[in-house]
Amino acid sequence: MQVRLEPPDEPGRRSLLQLAALRDRRTLPFDALAAAASTPANVRDVLARWDRLRDLATISVAAAAAASGPLKTSGPTLDSILEAVARQFGLRTAELTGRGRARRLTAPRHVCFFLAKQLTAHSLQEIAKHFGGKNHATVLYACKKLAQGLPNDAELRKRVEASRARAEGRS
Repeated sequence: MQVRLEPPDEPGRRSLLQLAALRDRRTLPFDALAAAASTPANVRDVLARWDRLRDLATISVAAAAAASGPLKTSGPTLDSILEAVARQFGLRTAELTGRGRARRLTAPRHVCFFLAKQLTAHSLQEIAKHFGGKNHATVLYACKKLAQGLPNDAELRKRVEASRARAEGRS
């Protein structure tokens, strides 16, 4: 069965915005909701517009400026992290950025992802691209897995700290 879905009309968009506001237990001025509902859009765009409106209504200009803050410009680079981890685990940097999936490569690669996420301002996509064109979801998975495993694995914790110190130039 094929069904053609049409974008909602203006009353439908206004209803979607009101339902989203109720769901989030928020209220916005009527004129803001009317303006957001006046532009034709599909359901996904209307809900994305709601998220943006909610965020803008939540923060003031001063709070937004304070929250954004300056980007990290000092500290370790992705290359210094890669070199530090490779040295700590006795590998070549080309092995860590390669396509190999052996355990001896994946664990150090996960340490690279973890330290890159903690010590730099790079996005998951940038980290993934730098370390051999991986997917951002791979970086996210590695960071979560390593964060869960560190409290239980003293040897891994010691290697991560040694790699961190070397990347930061402390050793």
